[in-house]
Amino acid sequence: MRHEKRGKAVLWVLATLALVVAVFLVMRRASPAGKPFVLAGNFGNAPQIYLKQCAPCHGEEGFGDGKAAYLLRPRPRDFSYGKFILVSTDNRIPTDEDLLRTISRGLPGSAMPPWSHLPEDDRLSLVRYVRALAHYGKVKRLMGQKGGPEKPLTRKAAEELATYQFEIGQPLSVPPEVPASEAALKRGRQIYVDTCAKCHGQQGKGDGPEAMEDDLGFRAFPRDFTSGIFKGSPEGKELAYRFMGGMPGTPMPSTDFRSPDDLWATVHYVLSIVQPGAQERVTQHRQTITAKKTTELAANDPASPTWNQIQPTYLALMPLWWRDERVEGVNVRAVHDGQNLAIELNWKDPTENADQSHVTAFTDGAAMQFSTAPDPPFFGMGDAVDIVNIWMWKAVWQRDLVTGNQAPQPYSSAMMTFDMAVKKIEPTPAAQVPSKLEDRDPRFYSGWGAGNLISNPKRPSSVENLNAKGFGTLHSPGMGGQIVRGTGVWKNGEWRVVFVRSLKARSKGDIEFRPGQSVRIGFAIWDGEHRERDGQKSVTIWHDLALAQ
Repeated sequence: MRHEKRGKAVLWVLATLALVVAVFLVMRRASPAGKPFVLAGNFGNAPQIYLKQCAPCHGEEGFGDGKAAYLLRPRPRDFSYGKFILVSTDNRIPTDEDLLRTISRGLPGSAMPPWSHLPEDDRLSLVRYVRALAHYGKVKRLMGQKGGPEKPLTRKAAEELATYQFEIGQPLSVPPEVPASEAALKRGRQIYVDTCAKCHGQQGKGDGPEAMEDDLGFRAFPRDFTSGIFKGSPEGKELAYRFMGGMPGTPMPSTDFRSPDDLWATVHYVLSIVQPGAQERVTQHRQTITAKKTTELAANDPASPTWNQIQPTYLALMPLWWRDERVEGVNVRAVHDGQNLAIELNWKDPTENADQSHVTAFTDGAAMQFSTAPDPPFFGMGDAVDIVNIWMWKAVWQRDLVTGNQAPQPYSSAMMTFDMAVKKIEPTPAAQVPSKLEDRDPRFYSGWGAGNLISNPKRPSSVENLNAKGFGTLHSPGMGGQIVRGTGVWKNGEWRVVFVRSLKARSKGDIEFRPGQSVRIGFAIWDGEHRERDGQKSVTIWHDLALAQ
């Protein structure tokens, strides 16, 4: 009898374990160790697209903890909180149309890029997948597996509560637009001062006295309306939604207006202080840059009049660490002569930063990355599957070439130094240290002696040829792989930088160019005046570079 009871208890435990495993597998596909997380369900191509293009920022499970998250401000959205910025419902839960617009247009004023180039079916599938991730994450939190309440809920209770909390509310009823008038703008100004100025400032410059944090405790910065950049759209109805529904997850609250006249008066006043055309200049969308064929290659000269004969393609830039004072965009021109490709970048920069002689000095810089993949990898440094080829230029390298200061310099404040021209070490007055590069012994300069290209005073160009397969994988092929030449000139508050390379690749990581074909191309700009370096930069999404026949 005792054995029979024990056997039933064992069977009950096994059945319970089987049920737990079954429920878990419904939530998550079983996969071998090391394989990426993928929610189970019929989501079309969305899981693969999400893992490749969205997870680097939002995290594989949607908790806003991707590998690039620490580089971004504002932080990537944590879906598990269910707070999405752009909403049009009374309970601030987004509709499918809200999420689709966000995915398609991106969020100007942040590092969220647009994905309008994806087929609509894939974007709709991504909407469903993001909702599923949000539900999955909320359940995890309610069960105490990712923070959450002091008393974790059972899975069933957590499922029910998450479903209830994510129910889509009723659409906000935006009243018919009341036309703008001088009296309405005056009334709107008064409402703005009373309700908005403490955050957005008296003149709408985002400089109000109120210190703010988002729902996760990170410092939040109010929008500078005069810059004309809105995370949604500067259209009147879109602004009405922002006033009525607020922006969940941010300090922007919903606002109650006494009448439709007051709502529209405030909307029209805000629009009246917007800088015209700013939204268009910051909006990213995939473009094609055509490298025309010519018999007179502009060579390695940014000042060549040949460049002025080529119509530039303007590409908007987005700072990964957002700020209003930034490089807005870059103009790109390209030509080839059947043997070599030349690409010129020019962008506005009021200060020339080409000095890194102390730890608080940072250099201006620019880089291009290339991919031949039909479906390119994540636009930030590629991924483990698809290698990207990167050409990086730095103003400090350019200065060294122009001034002849490539050779390692002794510390000017040192009383004595070592004579690096001889094999034996003898203390020598600093003034007698060999000034000629050929008289110096690289073995006594650690970086140069170890083969570090950046430390090598014989570096042939201000451009370095690199490869990457994701974050933290930037690799240089060494001196023998430096096949890109470049020159940069700063004049009248503008940088002009030219990159030149043979169409033919030399090594595995190099991009191969062929007339009549296209490759993917992306850009990055660093502004040394604002201490940008490494992952703190402004970038574009992938564009197309087409070489004319």
